[in-house]
Amino acid sequence: MNEINIFMDLSNPVFKLIIAVLLGAFVGLRREFELQQKGELGFRGLRTTALVSLFGVLSTLFPKFSFLPILFFVILGVLILIVYYHGVRENKIGLTSEISTLLVFLSGVLIGYEQFLIGITVAFMVALSDAYKDGMHNFAKKVNLKE
Repeated sequence: MNEINIFMDLSNPVFKLIIAVLLGAFVGLRREFELQQKGELGFRGLRTTALVSLFGVLSTLFPKFSFLPILFFVILGVLILIVYYHGVRENKIGLTSEISTLLVFLSGVLIGYEQFLIGITVAFMVALSDAYKDGMHNFAKKVNLKE
């Protein structure tokens, strides 16, 4: 009798789901801490990013419906446009969270298509962008036009 070890079979859908949720949670964790420290409600926290990444990998698990990643991307895009519209109305203008959310979805899709290195790299780049946001803004303030 052969035992199936989900961590040894990279093509196992359960493995892909676990990796996607963990990556999404990793990306959202820093943002969640930041929102809690400021006492603000935010668009993209731990649960949202984990679910968006899960949404991405789920869209790839049905080979007969190869259009699902595009359909899910469009649905997510519409939801993000609604959130962005409400943010603009409240003078909270910025696209970083919205673009990051789309990239987390893409990371999930890449994991679903077994492009693990690229999917993990995309997730880490989003996490790094979040982690060093203040540092990047401070750097930009200190640089003058001649530099």
